[in-house]
Amino acid sequence: ISPQLFVPHSASAQEKLVLNTRLLHHAPLADTEFRQAALLAEAGEMDAATRRLTIAAYAYPAQLEMYVQRFAILAQNEPEKYAKLAQTAQELMLVIL
Repeated sequence: ISPQLFVPHSASAQEKLVLNTRLLHHAPLADTEFRQAALLAEAGEMDAATRRLTIAAYAYPAQLEMYVQRFAILAQNEPEKYAKLAQTAQELMLVIL
């Protein structure tokens, strides 16, 4: 499922969250779970973002390393939004893997 087919990249974080939240109920896949964490961070909901990241990391540990890398890239481009999420992902990788 590619959410960007339904909600463009230029949409607000809230619009993207609405769609992704629906997807979580119907298609709880690793990508949907980790994307929710990133969207929550984008929306400025950092506590919720780190909780969602922790849930996703424990539910899908095999995919964690890939998302650690993705969150690091997001943090390089927009540290004010994603730095804490990237740091949390790194810390979870040390604990889980």
